[in-house]
Amino acid sequence: MPAIAIRNAGLRNASYPFDWVVTFNGIIDIIKQDFKNYLPKDNTDVCTLSNSFFAHNKFPDDLETMQRRIHRFQKVLENTNEELIFIRESHRSQHHDEKSKYNVQIKNDIVDCEEFHDYLRLHYPTLKFRIILFLICNKCFETSLDYTSMKENIKIYNYVHMNDDMCRDGGVIEHIYIDTLQRINNDSFKE
Repeated sequence: MPAIAIRNAGLRNASYPFDWVVTFNGIIDIIKQDFKNYLPKDNTDVCTLSNSFFAHNKFPDDLETMQRRIHRFQKVLENTNEELIFIRESHRSQHHDEKSKYNVQIKNDIVDCEEFHDYLRLHYPTLKFRIILFLICNKCFETSLDYTSMKENIKIYNYVHMNDDMCRDGGVIEHIYIDTLQRINNDSFKE
């Protein structure tokens, strides 16, 4: 859903390897392993080695497309002088039902973002970046809590009050994402 909102807000200029993918166990282990075992090897939409579900890709047909996205992501990290904004939507409540179906684990999205932050600081010390996390799983996160990170450039937005139907249908949550992303783009990190 963030990819649609980013595009509709006019803030998206390319596709990357985590777009349209449910990474049940987060992204940091995938990045640390240089994307080895990230993509399905056969005619499936699930890779149990990376705990990832590719809802909009078919393998092996989309293998080259995903490899280009991985390469693009790596080159951006290595070469950009511009500030990068990483946007992550947490797993959804429905993913708790799917985890047993796919035999995968679900990682805390806040922890994953903080580990990603630390990885970027260590491996790309001059990289300017922000991480935006939209929380939407009401099984892991509380509606009434204001979640924050000790990392200076991680901003967490709590949308746990949105039910799965609102998220699945897209309309309501997409408009909220677009509004939030436009405010972020206009106001930097001020709120």
